[in-house]
This record gives sequence, C-alpha cells and structure tokens, in this order.
Amino acid sequence: MTGSKGDDRKQEFLETALELFYEKGYEKTTIKDIIGRMGVSKGAFYHYFESKEDVIITIAKDYADKAINLIEKIAKRKDIDAIEKLNLVIESVNQYKSTKEDERSKIKNVFLDEENLKLQRKITNELKKDSVRLFKEIIDEGVEDGIFETTNSSELAEYLLHTINHMNSSIDELLLDAQEKNINTTELSKKLEDKLSFYEEMLSKILRIKKGSIELKEPYMKRFLN
Repeated sequence: MTGSKGDDRKQEFLETALELFYEKGYEKTTIKDIIGRMGVSKGAFYHYFESKEDVIITIAKDYADKAINLIEKIAKRKDIDAIEKLNLVIESVNQYKSTKEDERSKIKNVFLDEENLKLQRKITNELKKDSVRLFKEIIDEGVEDGIFETTNSSELAEYLLHTINHMNSSIDELLLDAQEKNINTTELSKKLEDKLSFYEEMLSKILRIKKGSIELKEPYMKRFLN
C-alpha cells in the first residue's frame, strides 16, 4: 500500500513539473516552484529526485518506455509474422501517442530550447538503442521466415527507424503548416494521405516486400484527422 501511495506522489511531482516546464520554461522553473505548487517540503522532492534534470529525464523516459514496452510485447508474439508485427507496432504506437497527445506536445515544447538539446540527445539515444534492438528482432524473424532479405539486420533496423522518424517529423511540419495557413480538413487530408502513400512505398522497398504490405494511412489518418 505504501509503495502505491509513493508511486502516486511521484507521478504527481512529474505532472506538476511538466505543467510548470510548459508554462514557464524548463530553465525558469525551479524546484521551489514545483514544491510550492504542490504544497510539500524540499525533502519530499529529494525523496524521489536528485535534481530538476532528473525530473525532466524521468518524464521523457516514462513516456518513451511505455512505447518501448508496447513494441516489445508485439515483437515477442508468436501468432503473427514479421510484417504483421511491424504494422501492429505502427498502429499501437499511434494509438498510444493519440491518448498521450497533450503530454507529448508539452514534452516536445520543453526540448525546443537549445539549452536542452544535450538532454534531448541523451534521452533520444537511449530510446533509439531499444527501438533498433526490437526492430532488429522483428527483421531477423522475417529473414528467418523468408519474408525479408538483408545482409545486415542491425543496419536495416536503424535505417528503418530513421526513415519512420523522418516521416514523423515531416508530418509534424505538415500539421504545423496547415495550422498556420488555416488549411481546411479536406486539403490537409489529401496532403497527409499523399505523404503516407509515399512512405508506405518507401518502407516496402527498404524491406524488399510487396508494395502495400506496410500500412500507414489508417493509423495516422485516424490519429490526426478523426
């Protein structure tokens, strides 16, 4: 019971800190601000965290680790093949991000500051290692089953992840541009669908599988336009 209460209090710290980082900026937010809003002592803060940096790292890692856990569960499944696993990863991660869109937006906003780029790289590099490892597992399974062809599954996993990340950044830019220019839903839908169709084709070519095997449009359109 005590552990549960402790987890709740730690989560309260993380949520409060994220709100303050979003409102004031990471650099301008102090530990005093965090404990002041929560009405607790400095000792309570240091019971859970070593520093303010420890807080933002924990926030970002908790968000990322939940996505990694989703991918890991899918990678371990024995009832679906490698292509189905990749499509389920895409679908599940989009569903997860959809339910956490507000949190994701606030975390991204914190790392927009140039002074936080070092922190961002540290967290991103850890996430990349886990993601590449899991993508490699899926690719190795696909190679073993005769679905994929590659002489270097590690490099292919890294390249596949890089391509997906580039696509995600490109979609973020498209959505921001649409917001700034007041592009209507019909036009945005067409632009997004064209982009996703292109990346479906590219990912299929990277994996040397039949065009249309990778499904991006439904999970991304559902996330951003529904």
